[in-house]
Amino acid sequence: PMVGLLVAQAGEQPISLAAVEAVAETPWASIVVGAAALCSSFGLLWLWRMWRRLSRLLATRRPETDPRLLSAAATMAANLGLRQSPHISRAQGLSTPIAFGFIRPEICLPARASALDDASLRAMLGHELAHLRRADPAWMWLGAWLQALFPWQLLLAASRREWSRVVELRCDAEAAHHTSPTAVARCLIEVAEWLRPQPTGSLVTQPMAALGMAARPSALRERVEAALGAAAPVPTRRFVAGGVAA
Repeated sequence: PMVGLLVAQAGEQPISLAAVEAVAETPWASIVVGAAALCSSFGLLWLWRMWRRLSRLLATRRPETDPRLLSAAATMAANLGLRQSPHISRAQGLSTPIAFGFIRPEICLPARASALDDASLRAMLGHELAHLRRADPAWMWLGAWLQALFPWQLLLAASRREWSRVVELRCDAEAAHHTSPTAVARCLIEVAEWLRPQPTGSLVTQPMAALGMAARPSALRERVEAALGAAAPVPTRRFVAGGVAA
């Protein structure tokens, strides 16, 4: 009975029963679900492209054979409390080191890693080993999956950026604690030099370099200052942190 009393605000024209029924019968839930599925599809496409680019960068890696690098990795792994040293490899296409793998952890180093002095090399390896000890690669991919599946939740992107910043600072602090603040700061500056644009046709691109130790060149000053003033890292309360995250 109320349908006849409805009037259009614009022209004071009565709304027909057919128009009201058409609006009522519109499958809004299906439209919303379809739009969400489309957004998730684009997010998964973005994640797949990122994974493909990373796979291309790591396809050329070879097992590390330099005794100095392997010895430094074993020493730093023992210092950080790891049961065994992870697999170490090197790739010509990388500009920064990358730690990845959960079941079979691995650190892939850039070709220029041998140019670092012993202190800087231990700082680099200590940073990447700290990532593996904290299972950061697994958490990074979990965050990427969540952002890909729910791209309309803008807080996920902001949270990932802040989480990445805090994680890098904490790993810098771990490396500084087991080497020296000066070694970490010097290593950060040297690695940042490797992030300069590569010649045309090079496989390395600036976005992929962001997965490594130097993360974002714009954050270099903050990380160097934090490393120089680093104190002993405070152990993470994983139970509390997990509850807050949930």
